[in-house]
Amino acid sequence: MAGNDIWDYHMASGLPVGRAKELLSAMSPEIRERVLLAVKQKGDRKLLVDPTETDSVLAERVREAADEANRAADLADRHGIGRCHFVWTTQKKHLAERHGIAWLSPADMNPGIVFD
Repeated sequence: MAGNDIWDYHMASGLPVGRAKELLSAMSPEIRERVLLAVKQKGDRKLLVDPTETDSVLAERVREAADEANRAADLADRHGIGRCHFVWTTQKKHLAERHGIAWLSPADMNPGIVFD
């Protein structure tokens, strides 16, 4: 991991430099690589997005899983606080079990942000 990786992650995430270094160091090499790719692809977005969501081959599967997870949340009457975590957990499970895709949720990609 290079010093500029830490700085770039710090700038993209808004985390203090020390916390950015700590989090990047704790990530597996595969996850760190995806997070740093997301940093490079961030553009004008406020949050880091898993690169699978913008991959031309995988994006449709990610969207389908999100739609299914939202329907499951509706059926489970999951509304308001905590809904996003229910949806993301369901989406992550669906993608892994049905398609072998290791998707990272917004909470995974943005550990400095508290989601409801």
